[in-house]
Amino acid sequence: MSMTEYVNKEELKEVLESSLSKQTDELVNLIHVFMDQVDTRFKAVESEIIELKQSHNKLLNSIDGFISRIDKMKQNLLQEIINSKNYLNGHEKYLKKRVYP
Repeated sequence: MSMTEYVNKEELKEVLESSLSKQTDELVNLIHVFMDQVDTRFKAVESEIIELKQSHNKLLNSIDGFISRIDKMKQNLLQEIINSKNYLNGHEKYLKKRVYP
């Protein structure tokens, strides 16, 4: 092996290592950019999900309020029907007593 071959191999090794190092740095930078873009998009999607959950909760609370009011109205109507039936039954009994045989 001559001296020129050895130097050439060393030079080649240095050039390859330098080139590989630059490519690795470029790849790492590219991955960082990609990660930043994904992170930004993820944060935006996460924010939208939080807003949707809050909106969903408000809607559920409104629906629960409506259902509660409807249940109270139903109970009041049922009580009025019961009271009316009782009144009519009492009045019917009263009229039967007053009717001449």
